Amino acid sequence: MHPDEIVVSRTALTEFVSKLFQVRGLNQASADAQAEILVRTDVRGIFSHGTRMAPKYLDWIGDGQINTDPKPKVVRETAAMALIDADRGIGHVAAREAMDIAIEKARNGGIGMVNVNESHHCGAVSMYTMQAEEAGMIGFSTTNTGGASVAPYGAASGALANNPLSWAFPSSGDFPIVIDMAAGVSAWQRIETMRIYGETLPEDWCWDKEGNPTTDPGLGFVMRAAGAT
Repeated sequence: MHPDEIVVSRTALTEFVSKLFQVRGLNQASADAQAEILVRTDVRGIFSHGTRMAPKYLDWIGDGQINTDPKPKVVRETAAMALIDADRGIGHVAAREAMDIAIEKARNGGIGMVNVNESHHCGAVSMYTMQAEEAGMIGFSTTNTGGASVAPYGAASGALANNPLSWAFPSSGDFPIVIDMAAGVSAWQRIETMRIYGETLPEDWCWDKEGNPTTDPGLGFVMRAAGAT
């Protein structure tokens, strides 16, 4: 445990984070859902995508990037799929609601796929595949991220975005199988978390803007692809 860390109650933290988002304009139901997802992310040990990100989301609300009172609408729909316009709503709530719809479609027809556009950063995508697993199904979730920041094997410049990928499967054991990864060797938010904690990167993870290998998380600009080390 880092010397600057403290242990807090899960319930107290969830209530506090919810109030922050309510002050910024989210209704209580959305703020509660947002807080629950962020805190659950922390509880699973994914601190890079948990409550640490709350200040950034609050800033994005403040500068108008995130709509606090969205009116999502179904743009296109069949028995097995749907396309939802999230009206620039906060990504976590949009993703959770989309997976709920996908689960219901799968329950009725064997498979459900829901795409969301006009949304925002949705955190750790395993939070949504686990919804499917908890319903007794196999879940898959992904999203698009920023620009090309992942280098193909043998290259030192980015060619694809560091998009997250998650699968969750029920199992016959005590725990489900949950995979949460990125196109690169790490999520960029994990790199940022390592910078905050004063940690160094493994030598074969990243290059700086000049194409030189770096172990400084503050200088990482391009990273190796997953499986390419």
